[in-house]
Amino acid sequence: MYIATVLLIVVLALVAFFIALVNLFKKGYFKTIAVILLSSFFAYEAFQYYWYSLVLPSQIQITYPVSIGDESGFREGCGVAVFKVSDKTIEAIQKNGLKFFDGATQGRGYPKPSEPLSFSDRKKLSDYYYHTYETWKETPVPPGWVSEGSLFMCSVIRDDVAREIVKAAKLPGSFYTTKPEGQLFVIPSLGYVVFSYYG
Repeated sequence: MYIATVLLIVVLALVAFFIALVNLFKKGYFKTIAVILLSSFFAYEAFQYYWYSLVLPSQIQITYPVSIGDESGFREGCGVAVFKVSDKTIEAIQKNGLKFFDGATQGRGYPKPSEPLSFSDRKKLSDYYYHTYETWKETPVPPGWVSEGSLFMCSVIRDDVAREIVKAAKLPGSFYTTKPEGQLFVIPSLGYVVFSYYG
């Protein structure tokens, strides 16, 4: 029932948005239409940056997105987000290696809810476990992960960036972990952190 209500609200909002755009277009407000469309685009890009940053452990500081893309259906989807890692984080990884990632197993936007749990905290607890990563390992990743482009479940990032990531995943010197329906890579040589998900 909740999903149907949200979907109905989104559809009605989109219909109202397009009706307003048509009326503005008929009245000759081309600059207003351009501002609305560009604002919508930049708002979506900012939301993607924010959402993807929440799934990264707080120990991995990022500076800006390199490439973000996703594909989604009604209930399922897949995506890849590549961020530039801060110089401070890269230095710490180079100094400490795999030990840097000790404790870096929780998405920063999904802390464990405090006990005792109320009914409304059940969703928070579910999100907490869903965004908990396994123990980090050093690359190379298992061979099946990089055969025939299977590292990314959907190809939504630039080809040159994808090739660099796959090449680094086959060599020692990078680090990776997994979570339900997702993978996380840190590639110090490129200065990238890569989150990919499916499901």
